[in-house]
Amino acid sequence: YSTTKTGFVGGENLSDRIYFQQAIAGQANISDVLISRSTGVKQINIAAPIWSSPPIHPIQRQVNPFSIRANSLTVLKLPAPPSHQAKPIGVLAGQVPVNHLTEVISSISTEKGSYAFVLDAKGVPIAHPNRRYIQASQSVLTDSNPSLASLARAMVNHQQ
Repeated sequence: YSTTKTGFVGGENLSDRIYFQQAIAGQANISDVLISRSTGVKQINIAAPIWSSPPIHPIQRQVNPFSIRANSLTVLKLPAPPSHQAKPIGVLAGQVPVNHLTEVISSISTEKGSYAFVLDAKGVPIAHPNRRYIQASQSVLTDSNPSLASLARAMVNHQQ
């Protein structure tokens, strides 16, 4: 794999990372917090599949490789051959460092007595104004504060 920060990373791959597996299977996704293999930074990955495009129509082929994109069937609005099945051929991923996420969350203005926080898919706080929750690294889905536990369950279940 290759990153914009470190370039090509030889001798390693991302095939064991869940965010990569889901994206190469055709699903855009957001990972839970993980530690980057290339930078060592705690981050969240946002990944999306890169789909194959229909082959270039034989009549439109040109020698100049830069014209390939402009001459693809999709751009020309020509129908793809019936045999063409779009499939994921790669993954594009962007990383959001947890420190950056924490800064953004702490800058959100809220009403008096309220605060913003971020949970992962298991209900573990990623960004929270009370450092105790971050350090504990435990799910708040069953927190002793019933309001927090209820809100956490709604968040994890993608409810408003």
